[in-house]
Amino acid sequence: MLDSPGALLCSVGDPDETADTVGAFYVTLMTGLIAQWSFDPDSAPEGGQLAAGLRRVVEAAGATGGAP
Repeated sequence: MLDSPGALLCSVGDPDETADTVGAFYVTLMTGLIAQWSFDPDSAPEGGQLAAGLRRVVEAAGATGGAP
């Protein structure tokens, strides 16, 4: 069971490479969110919307055996 955020990084392949990949994903996600909140905060997604979108991407990736 993955009971902490760090557990994911330790459970998948090379922890350093995984940390770099996950870190790049989060930096890209946050940069986009910051831009949206700066330029049009009324249309920026909320946490629940982001979580639902991420769940759909993960489900699609699992269903296809890779990237959606």
